[in-house]
Amino acid sequence: MRGEVEVARRLFHQMGERDVVSWTAMISGYCHSGYFQEALELFVMLEGLGMEPDEVAVVAALAACARLGALEFGRRIHHKYDGRSWERGTHRGFTCAVVDMYAKCGSIDTALDVFRRTSDDMRTTFLYNSILSGLAHHGLGEHAMAVFEEMRLLGLKPDEVTFVALLCACGHNGLVDDGKRLFESMLSVYGVDPHTQHYGCMVDLLGRAGRLDEAYCLIQNMPFKANAVIWRSLLSASKIHGDVALARLASHELLAMEHDHGARYVMLSNVLTLVEKHDEAASVRKAIDDVRIQKPPGWSYVEINGGALHKFLAGDTSHPEAKASELMLRNIDMGLKTTGMLSVNKRCLM
Repeated sequence: MRGEVEVARRLFHQMGERDVVSWTAMISGYCHSGYFQEALELFVMLEGLGMEPDEVAVVAALAACARLGALEFGRRIHHKYDGRSWERGTHRGFTCAVVDMYAKCGSIDTALDVFRRTSDDMRTTFLYNSILSGLAHHGLGEHAMAVFEEMRLLGLKPDEVTFVALLCACGHNGLVDDGKRLFESMLSVYGVDPHTQHYGCMVDLLGRAGRLDEAYCLIQNMPFKANAVIWRSLLSASKIHGDVALARLASHELLAMEHDHGARYVMLSNVLTLVEKHDEAASVRKAIDDVRIQKPPGWSYVEINGGALHKFLAGDTSHPEAKASELMLRNIDMGLKTTGMLSVNKRCLM
């Protein structure tokens, strides 16, 4: 994919004259390929040339903001292009993108405000999916259930995405009975066939609630083979609830699928450490060294001062503000300790 993006980038810059369509194609291409920062940089260049971006470019830019957590950048786009005389269907897409952006950037109240100000005739299943996903992400399960009831009364038909959002919302709030009821009603009431992601949500829901035997039973009775995501969810729940036997089983399944994925070994080692099986944990850590398994570093973007995006990698100290950031984190840690908050000093392999 990276090679194809590079070819597209080269062709774009070789064009003698670039119209809005070509700019939109490149911005959307960046966004769909995961080059979110590049998509926003190109969007800014388009605006800087005095050209009016079309609705597709605006929606792509909002999606990039959502993935990067660039709230202020997304807010500027929302306020600047809201009220444009776009076609009805296009404006619906814009509203969905705005709601999704605010929700994913942590401003769920603003997302709800935009959603509430949308008239019933402009509401679609896609819009409800956006707000339901946002509510699930923010742990507002009961609110999500209430919004779903509004959707149902409005006569809109839920789809696969709707139920993923609802099941996630139930999982994050411990609404086990509601989640089971929704899962059972998917096919019988709404004609939606449960897919792998829905089963994964149910395994996560049951696992979070400590109902590990039910979660494992569900995996065994699935109409298809469980994927790595589902086994990973069971492994995580086993770690949280200290079920070493189930953690070993899930790890075995995962390692058969992803034998060189270091994170699986790390989690199993941590489970063994938490239940004080230090010799076995040491053996797992040795296996990591023996096969030279590496855990890929995590990374994230941070938006500072209303628009500047900074990328941070775990363990990376090359950022010019790295020392200042570390000092601030140490001060926060000291402040938490002075208020009586204590960390759990269990040994874990990071």
